[in-house]
Amino acid sequence: MWEKAKGLCSKIERGEQLLERGDWLAGFFFNDAIIRIDVAFEHIVRHSIKLYGHIEHRKLIDQAGRHGFKKEWADSWSPVHKEVNRLKHENRKYADGPQLTYNKAIQALDDLCFALRWGIKHGN
Repeated sequence: MWEKAKGLCSKIERGEQLLERGDWLAGFFFNDAIIRIDVAFEHIVRHSIKLYGHIEHRKLIDQAGRHGFKKEWADSWSPVHKEVNRLKHENRKYADGPQLTYNKAIQALDDLCFALRWGIKHGN
């Protein structure tokens, strides 16, 4: 498995298109990555605007928007959040693989970096 993981990382470094369906190991790392992106966005927002407890995703984004959280960040986070929920709650329907593309996940990761800068400013 280690060799396969190294091969996937090499493809990413070279900018090659990864398989989005059918390759279990690629799917495992993809799922792990989007879960982490989703959780990181949520933690940044919650910490920055001090919202804790159960809050629906859309309401969390609305509250964050009132504090300067940009719409484009929310627009790239929401599909990731939706995909993570599919992964958690619709596992029988998940056999067709992800609906979220690698490009959208990477865009969310880029926006997460900008949101982190926003969070650092607003979290103190």
